Amino acid sequence: MAARLTAAQRMLREVTEADWQNIVINIGRLNGWSVYWPPPNRPGRNGAVWAITAGWPDLAFVREGEFFMAELKRELGHVTEEQDEWIRLLRSAGVECYVWRPSDEKQVRERLGRKRL
Repeated sequence: MAARLTAAQRMLREVTEADWQNIVINIGRLNGWSVYWPPPNRPGRNGAVWAITAGWPDLAFVREGEFFMAELKRELGHVTEEQDEWIRLLRSAGVECYVWRPSDEKQVRERLGRKRL
């Protein structure tokens, strides 16, 4: 029999990616980061699709002398092959790049709360 989930584990699983993104963006802005996120790569109201390359990370954070990117996932979300490849390429180019889930909130707050270099 599988172990029962705790209330905290159930709550983490209920956080949507959109809600998680808003949380991370707000933490970043409160710590002095400028945050960019590309438009969604799906049809809008008029049916138009932005030409966003599949797999590009969700968020880019920049402030004086610092830059990094993050891919956000629901608690049980999986990184796609395209996302994994972009993360690998960005890291190979020296770009700090993370995959963050709601259970990583402590690490998110630590990274975004670091004092400027």
